[in-house]
Amino acid sequence: MAALQANHFSSLISLFMAMLFLSPLAIAINSPPLVISTCNQTEFKDVCISTLSSDSRSATADLYGLGRISTEKTAVKAKEALAYSFKAINYGQDYPQWAAISVCLHGFNDSVVPLEKTGLPALGRGDYEIAQGFIDEVKIAASNCANQSTDLKEMSDRSNLLLKVTSNTIFILNMLS
Repeated sequence: MAALQANHFSSLISLFMAMLFLSPLAIAINSPPLVISTCNQTEFKDVCISTLSSDSRSATADLYGLGRISTEKTAVKAKEALAYSFKAINYGQDYPQWAAISVCLHGFNDSVVPLEKTGLPALGRGDYEIAQGFIDEVKIAASNCANQSTDLKEMSDRSNLLLKVTSNTIFILNMLS
């Protein structure tokens, strides 16, 4: 009986590992050619493909549409980081941790609203450089947060992902300029 349970457990682990390694491949295989060719030029190809492919509009989008999707996804990820920072600041264990989280909170707070209120409309008008400037502000906030010692893995993960998403978005917007 123990051998059967060990074999079953081993099979589950093998299945999990296969899914873990094949999921990026599956996303890439199911992604439209323009997503693949665009993302292959970015620094963080896997993040780019998964970010753009997570939006159904990417299936029929032109390069402008991919820039729009990437910018919108940046705004969503930044809002999520802001919400997490807002929640985390209430649970700082001491002043240094609270101060580090505060840097994240203020950086995201100062960059998210302008991106939504001014950056996205600028993109709609074809003002790619203006939109890129607001994406860059989010990237700076993510970088500053990533450099803080918050001792919160989720904060670090969110900041590092946002750095990759913003880098890819800036690259795509540069392709439009």
